[in-house]
Amino acid sequence: MQITLGPLLYHWPPERQVDFYARIADEAPVDEVYLGELACAKRALFMAEHWVDVARRLEVGGKTVIWSMLAGVVDDKDRALVAEVASTHHGAEVEANEATALAALSGRPHRLGQMLGVYNEGALEALAKRGARHVCLPVEVHGEAVAAMGTAARTLGMGLEVQVFGRAPLALSARCFSARSVGRGRKGCRYACAESGDGADLKTLEGEDVFAISGPMVLSHGFLNLAEEVPTLATAGVTHIRLAPQAADMVAVAQAFRAVVGGQADAQEAENRLRAAGVEGPFANGFFYHRPGHAWVEGLAG
Repeated sequence: MQITLGPLLYHWPPERQVDFYARIADEAPVDEVYLGELACAKRALFMAEHWVDVARRLEVGGKTVIWSMLAGVVDDKDRALVAEVASTHHGAEVEANEATALAALSGRPHRLGQMLGVYNEGALEALAKRGARHVCLPVEVHGEAVAAMGTAARTLGMGLEVQVFGRAPLALSARCFSARSVGRGRKGCRYACAESGDGADLKTLEGEDVFAISGPMVLSHGFLNLAEEVPTLATAGVTHIRLAPQAADMVAVAQAFRAVVGGQADAQEAENRLRAAGVEGPFANGFFYHRPGHAWVEGLAG
């Protein structure tokens, strides 16, 4: 089972991203790293001049780089960015996160991202015929469905990936939530999303934390933690587990999950390591057990 670091879902300053990926390259026990902007094409401009050097540093560190394509495609500029990624990285692995990307990649080997929403074996088979070789399932897919998709992926010769850590991406909008929260529109946002490195908490009218927002993306308030479910995922045919980048110490997070995969740590030890790494929010695994996604279910794996 391989460990991947998913695409960054937040708007960090370029220097912070460069330093972050340099440390991942040198210290994190991950096999693959996804690079690219998922939520907002306006944010992609900040890293455009750095991506080649970042990718090279990761590859020198023994990591495979996969280029993630935009999920929130709403206008011609967004479509142009998708086309640019598809053409620029023609010889590299690319992850499609929206139907626009599927058209650009048809007939070429590519990956299917979790925001694309592949939920069943029929969809997986149809997309495999168009060139898909790997799929990351949406976070809301429950354990039995993961097993069914694992059987289908094995039959098709595809890789199967599941996010096991981090805030879960739930939805995208044509509107920017971060901008609206400070009285701005998307065109004049002034990058309000940069003010919250781990997403800004969204509360109910009663003051309870319910979601997090980052630009046009809605994420879970809690942090997905499927450390206990890793052996079950392996049995189900999952070939890759994804860690979503957070403001916590992601090297320590990766080390915790590497220990779980290798059998050197159990779920409780992993949880202790995650807390020590700076993960402060509540953990969640409800989707895996047919429960509300924010729920935490104890001791049912296997």
